[in-house]
Amino acid sequence: AQQLAACERVLIVAHGELGALPMGALHDGRCSLAERHELAFAPSARLAQRGLSWQPSVIRRVLALGESTRLPHAAQEAQAVAALWPDAEALVGARATSSALRQQAKSADVIHLACHAQFRTDNPAFSSLVMHDGPLSAESIESLQLSGAVVVLSGCETALHDGAAGDEAFGLTRAFLVAGAARVLSSLWAVDDATTAQLMGGFHAGLRAGLNPAAALRQAQLAVRARHDAARADDRRGRRALRARLG
Repeated sequence: AQQLAACERVLIVAHGELGALPMGALHDGRCSLAERHELAFAPSARLAQRGLSWQPSVIRRVLALGESTRLPHAAQEAQAVAALWPDAEALVGARATSSALRQQAKSADVIHLACHAQFRTDNPAFSSLVMHDGPLSAESIESLQLSGAVVVLSGCETALHDGAAGDEAFGLTRAFLVAGAARVLSSLWAVDDATTAQLMGGFHAGLRAGLNPAAALRQAQLAVRARHDAARADDRRGRRALRARLG
């Protein structure tokens, strides 16, 4: 902690099962790591080295895909994200397909995918995102030929991976990095739709303001946390007032 005190940005290559820890939420009794640092992660030292020298593309075109068969509010999320950018397209309903993603992903600078994800512990290469025309496996994702895009995997547990063996974390995040993504935003946990909408809105607002992805995520996380802390404080005050009236 002392050695990192002067570092604004910290890159973490977590070994083995440490990759499943929510590093940003770790708390020292005064604040969380996300409050102290911009945190970025890499599934291996090799991909970390590439990422340090490969910056995201200048954002001109945004592609937002929302598949609502398994994730009811995904289409609304994709449309809301597309509305935040001047040059954006939302693929929803029957258009939210693997083939459409494959056709348009190469020309997109930000790719936002709101859909159900499935991690396969038996074979991480078969982990997939659920599209309207079926699952898109991690193995297939690796051949997307992206051009330094920022990829947002807005589904539950999209950051899960097989890292027990050591140096390389295999899963959906790694698949997009291999495909040519410069940065990938993914989730370790299942979260509710309302909180996800708040976080994603703040994240894209940060990107539009010129922040790098790690800084945009940190800003969005802290804003959502502050909003929920305020709501909990209001709830506690309400309960105290109720007890006083009942007394």
